Amino acid sequence: NNDDNNDDTNDDTDDDDDEDVYNYNIALQTHHRMRVQFAFLLILVCMGACMFWHLYDKRRKKRKFRHDYIEECYEPMDDERVFQLFRFPKAHINELTRTVFFADEDPHAPVRFGCVYNGEGSCITSQLFATLVFLYRMAHPGNMNTFADVFRTSRQFVGALFHFMLDRLLEKHGWLLRLPAHLHTPELMEAYAAAYIEQESPFYGPEIRGRLFAALDGTFVEIPRPVHQQRAYYSGYHHCHGVNFIAAVLPSGLLGALVGASPGAYNDCKTLSRLHFLDEIVANYDTFGLEGGQRYMFVADGIFGYHSHLIPIRAVDPNDVNAEVLDSINHRLSHLRIGVENFFAQVFANWKTCSYRYQNRIVPDRPVARYRAAVLLTNIKVCMEGGNQITNMFSAHALVPSLQRYLYPDDVRTLYNAVPDFNE
Repeated sequence: NNDDNNDDTNDDTDDDDDEDVYNYNIALQTHHRMRVQFAFLLILVCMGACMFWHLYDKRRKKRKFRHDYIEECYEPMDDERVFQLFRFPKAHINELTRTVFFADEDPHAPVRFGCVYNGEGSCITSQLFATLVFLYRMAHPGNMNTFADVFRTSRQFVGALFHFMLDRLLEKHGWLLRLPAHLHTPELMEAYAAAYIEQESPFYGPEIRGRLFAALDGTFVEIPRPVHQQRAYYSGYHHCHGVNFIAAVLPSGLLGALVGASPGAYNDCKTLSRLHFLDEIVANYDTFGLEGGQRYMFVADGIFGYHSHLIPIRAVDPNDVNAEVLDSINHRLSHLRIGVENFFAQVFANWKTCSYRYQNRIVPDRPVARYRAAVLLTNIKVCMEGGNQITNMFSAHALVPSLQRYLYPDDVRTLYNAVPDFNE
């Protein structure tokens, strides 16, 4: 019996030892797990603190650098770098700020615009900084993060400032794209016709000679696929969505009229007839008439058809006895019409953000307004530089107006009250 009792006692002691070892292992694992969890939690807290400090410091630097951008970045730049970034030299940018966008003599004067960046509904910046942001975004493709990094500010601030400047430019000077009267006075019309006479073919008869004054053509601007009416804006010729514009370019190198935008499914002829551009000219402008019932005429492509104000380039029958003469005339007309194509190329070369194709497929907002602003900036650039390649071709530097004369002609209210809006 004693042996049996000893065996039972030994078994109980072994069971107690096993239980103590098990409990010790459990406590050790729990302690190790708690240490790991605490270390992981500490790492998360440190990462969160670092991220918070990074964002706070970045926001602080953005606010500081936004106000010091002119002094720290813009002023040390040379003219070549400024022209590469903003498409204008420094002297022209200051004149743009004072003359085109604002009427203040001090380009560093403050300007207030609507923005929810600071939670107050409006922001204040300098006029020169606003001009630089607008020109840079018009000239360079990219998303909002790119522009925010360049100017060290927020995306909301850059976006609100850009649209404020875009609306300001079109509201103040958008009428200059509707065939302004001070660019089509009888004296200037005669000068335009004289510039074309120097370039015309000797085969022209008296019914054409001395009547050409501008080149008329259409251009297609690609846009993102719209949400509604996708078929109306899809061009089967270009295989993409877009809008059509009709433009008239003068020998001085300025764009005298920009008509549109029309859905991309329409060709140039349908766009011109749909917007009634030539009918409005006939009805409202006496300066397009000559003595003897003749009229000044546009040189245009053959797709526009027949009109009393158009000289289209027509197909030539090779069996015609005058085929060589007609080929020579068509060749010369094509040479004259290339000026409007050159103007379109200047718009897209300098202001790449106005087209979806040149925007690196980044969806631009308000593409029609951007293109109008790009055309206005191109005209302003021509006035400031005293001409372009079109002016050189026609030797019409004397016809290029100054910027002040182009933007603010004398008696502007009486001149433009009767100007029709072809974009309606």
